[in-house]
Amino acid sequence: MLNQPYCAGKLITLVLLLLGALSCSAARHYQAPLHQSVWKMAKTKGSCRLQHDIPYYGRAEFSHTSKKGIVFKMYAWRKNTKSQKVQLSASPTTWKHNTDEKKLGEVRYNKGNIPFSFRRSTALQLLAELEQGMDPSLTFVDKPGPMDKVRVSLSVVNFLPAYQRFQSCVSRLSPMGFDKIKTRTVRFDNAKHTIKSEEYDYLNDVAEYVIRNSHIREIHIDGHTDYNGSDKYNVRLSRRRARALRRYLIKLKVPAKMIKIRYFGEKQPVSNNQTANGRTKNRRAGIQLIRMSE
Repeated sequence: MLNQPYCAGKLITLVLLLLGALSCSAARHYQAPLHQSVWKMAKTKGSCRLQHDIPYYGRAEFSHTSKKGIVFKMYAWRKNTKSQKVQLSASPTTWKHNTDEKKLGEVRYNKGNIPFSFRRSTALQLLAELEQGMDPSLTFVDKPGPMDKVRVSLSVVNFLPAYQRFQSCVSRLSPMGFDKIKTRTVRFDNAKHTIKSEEYDYLNDVAEYVIRNSHIREIHIDGHTDYNGSDKYNVRLSRRRARALRRYLIKLKVPAKMIKIRYFGEKQPVSNNQTANGRTKNRRAGIQLIRMSE
């Protein structure tokens, strides 16, 4: 007959070993607790910064300058030695019980003390999730063990007051006024609807201005062509040009409902279609920002 104390001791040992194994494979989660979640807005010469400390991991920072626009960086206390792709997601905070976690795609985990560095579109996406009460998270595998999963999260707690100060700082920082940005003619190559590289800076400025300024009601985009091709073909081409600009602005987080497109084919030339220079000017799309008061 087995000794009962001996069996009980064996069972306890086995349970402890299993719990230890489970704890080793469980994810390490770095996030500021509710009572420690602090967002700080700092203004330096030529920039505005929104900072958030993550205990035992590092510091998250959104920064905005007039030249570079907005970027996001994560500064880690421990240097990363390996580069990999990681999962970006947004989880509902404790008071959003009926909301599901959102998968936002994959991003790059970099070597060094700045493992995460995101440009405009991803930075704005993170801010949008925080504004909606979601906690953006990055999940990846880290050392020392091959199966050590790590989750680093931003906390939405106390975010909004600091974010409002950050937006106010940015609005005073940017030299881009409404009169400089309200209208623009975007040029296209012959028979193409691909956006030229030189147009991206303006489109980025439009998106940033519209997101930051609530007095913009609509963005109107009108597509046009020169007279080469049939009427039906030119109408389709002008529509594709307008839609290409619309898609890019939506990608930059401009609300789709704000963007109104029209397409006219060759019917509204601004120059003589009989000359090469005139046709170049007619291959275009016009962008116009409309304020609430208009």
